[in-house]
Order: sequence, then structure tokens, then C-alpha cells
Amino acid sequence: FICISYIIVIISMGANITILNPFIGKLINDKIFSNDPLFIYLTFAYTILIFLVLFSLQKTARKNSIVPS
Repeated sequence: FICISYIIVIISMGANITILNPFIGKLINDKIFSNDPLFIYLTFAYTILIFLVLFSLQKTARKNSIVPS
């Protein structure tokens, strides 16, 4: 049951990327109109922070790897 729930969530996120990140969804889909500057700044900052967190996690995982580099 849990695996089915994960699959449904992944499919729904893939179908509508604006749920996950409105900035990327706006770049992909031209039908989304948001001219509010605060919304644009906040989603841009959110996107940068998410990329930094993912980069940091990837760097930490590589540093703590069992296989020596």
C-alpha cells in the first residue's frame, strides 16, 4: 500500500511540477502568469536554496562514501 502511495505521489508531482517548485513550473509552462514581484523573488530564492541543499547532500554523501576516491 505504501509503495502504491509513493508511485501516485511521484506521478502527480511529475504531471504538475508547479506543486513542487512554482519557479521551475513557470519556466516550463507558459500558461502560468504571476507578475507579483514578491512571489517571483521568494520562489527564486527557494529554488536556489533547494539546489544548495541538494548539492550539499550530494557532497556529504560522496565524502562519507565507503569506496575511497
